[in-house]
Amino acid sequence: MPAFGQVMVRVRRLALVAFAAWSLCGAAQAYPDGPVHIVVPFAPGGATDQLARLLAEKLSPIMREQFVVENKPGANTILAATQIARGKPDGQTLFIAAGSTVILSPLLYKSLPFDPARDFNMLAVLGEMPLVLVVSVKNPIKTLPEFLDHARNNAGKLNFGSPGTGSTLHMAGELLKQEAGISATHAPYKISSQAMMDLMGGSLDFMMADYPMAKPELAADKIRPLAVTSHERLKPLPDIPALNEIYPGFLAIVWYGLVVQKATPEPIVRQIKAAVDQVLADPSFVEGMTRIGFVSGRPMTLDAVQQYMADETKRWSEVITSRNIKIDP
Repeated sequence: MPAFGQVMVRVRRLALVAFAAWSLCGAAQAYPDGPVHIVVPFAPGGATDQLARLLAEKLSPIMREQFVVENKPGANTILAATQIARGKPDGQTLFIAAGSTVILSPLLYKSLPFDPARDFNMLAVLGEMPLVLVVSVKNPIKTLPEFLDHARNNAGKLNFGSPGTGSTLHMAGELLKQEAGISATHAPYKISSQAMMDLMGGSLDFMMADYPMAKPELAADKIRPLAVTSHERLKPLPDIPALNEIYPGFLAIVWYGLVVQKATPEPIVRQIKAAVDQVLADPSFVEGMTRIGFVSGRPMTLDAVQQYMADETKRWSEVITSRNIKIDP
């Protein structure tokens, strides 16, 4: 009987261990627990909103749950970022984070209600949006060399617009000024479309426009492309040079990544990461991103994502320091 009793004790212990393991596995498999919200820091209808809706469409069948896009514009994306930082770390709310939110804002603002390093876990780079140096078709300048000569011959007389100080479009203009040795006055706007209207009307001399925004105006022959800010020429604009061809290493892109709160449990992080990487490898997603105007991201390890962000931080911190760019608190 004692031997039998010892065996039964061992059986009970093994059963408890198995039950605990099953419970942990069940907890991991319980994700997602209801609809998952994807927070977009911009108003509906724009390129970022379209990206989020395409991502939601692809994630829903993979995760067997509804993914809902939630638009929360305001305060240069700070409102949405703060919501994520202060939210519950359960993976039920994801964030489409702009590079300007996680890279530029911490470099430019003295204080923020969130800390990307402390509060966010960037899981993937979803897509990159190249910029296009454009002028109005009313402007007699037709090529990049003509533009650079004109800018040098009219030092300090030109102006360019962007959707605000510290935006990627603004920083791209500052990088161009630095690399080309030209001077121009920055005119900050609340939204890109206002700047585009003034460019076409002749109030602005040039603009670094994101390609999706520039695309309809280019098609309507209202603006003229002079250069692109990606490493290589864009397929839709094969005759337009990349600034990298003249200034090696020149790169200025708008990019978006997928973020969860830092304290999100690792099993949930792994599930989301695997699903998103599956979407990024889906040719129909890549095709959809191309239609919107993005260069689709690709599956990357978490270490590679961190290196991507480190490279962006280094690039823009050097520009901000050398150009003495500041945002009042």
